[in-house]
Amino acid sequence: MRHYSRVPGPTRHPVGISALVALASLIAACVPVWFALQEHWTGALFAGALSYAAFLVAAAVLAHGRSRGAQLLARSIWWSAFGAGALVALFAANSHEVSRPGLVVVLATSTALLATARRGLGDGAGDERAPVAYPRAIMVSMIMALADAQALGWIGGIMVYASVRHHGNPGDLAHACAMLSCAGVALCALFGLYRLRMWGLVLSAIATLAIGVLALTPVFGLHDAGPIPYAFALSAAVQLALLAPLFLAIIRRRAPSPPSPGVQRLASAVPVVVIVAIAALSVITVATSHSLIRF
Repeated sequence: MRHYSRVPGPTRHPVGISALVALASLIAACVPVWFALQEHWTGALFAGALSYAAFLVAAAVLAHGRSRGAQLLARSIWWSAFGAGALVALFAANSHEVSRPGLVVVLATSTALLATARRGLGDGAGDERAPVAYPRAIMVSMIMALADAQALGWIGGIMVYASVRHHGNPGDLAHACAMLSCAGVALCALFGLYRLRMWGLVLSAIATLAIGVLALTPVFGLHDAGPIPYAFALSAAVQLALLAPLFLAIIRRRAPSPPSPGVQRLASAVPVVVIVAIAALSVITVATSHSLIRF
C-alpha cells in the first residue's frame, strides 16, 4: 500500500454543476421529512427522518470541499440514499405512497452522482496521496463501504432508540449492537485504507465480508427484511471484487501496475451505466406499479 502519487490541488466544480448538485441534494433531503410529516411520524422515526435529511444536506456542502475525503463522503451519502430509494422503487412499486417518494430520491441522488462524476476524486489536495494502482476501484469500493456503514449506523441507531425508549424486543438491541459494531469497525478500516495503510486494506476486506455474510443471518435481524439483506450481500461482493486485483498483486509480491487506458475508460463507464440503469428501471417499475420481485 505504499504505491501512491502526489496530486495537485482540486479543480472546483463549475457554477452550473454546483447549483445542480445542491438542488438535487436538497430535493432528496426534503423527501424523508415530507414523508415523515405525511405519515405523522413521531419520536425515533421522525428523528431518523430528520437525521437522514441532514446527511443529504451535508452532502451538498461536502461536495464543495477541497479534500478527497469530503468528496468520498459526499458520494457515499448520495449512494446510500440512492440505494435505499432504489430498493423501495424496485421492490415496492405497487405501494405508491412509498415508491413515489423513493423514486424522487433515486432521481435526485443519481443526478448528483452523475453531475459530480469523478470531480475532486482524481485531483486531491496538494498534500494528499492518491493510489497509483487501481485508484478508481479503490475509491468506488470506499464509497460503497461508507454507504453501507451509514446504513447500518442509521438502522442500528433507530433500533437502539426504539428498544430503550419503548421497551421493545431485547433481541432488537442485540441486533442493533451487532450492526453498530460492524459499522464502527468498517469506519476504522476505511480510515486506514484512506491513509493507504495495509492494515486498512485487510481490515476493510474482513469487515466487508462480515457485513455481507451477517446481513443474511439472524445476527443483524435483517434476514427477513425483504431485499435489504441481499443488497448488503451484493454490495459486499462488489467491493471485494474491486479489491481482489490489489490483493492478488500483493500475494504475488509484485508492484501493482497502473491500469491501461482501456481499463480506466471501462472503470469510468461502469458506475455511470449502473446508476442510469437502476434509475431507469426504477422509473419503469413505479410507472407500471409492477415490482421487480415481491418478497
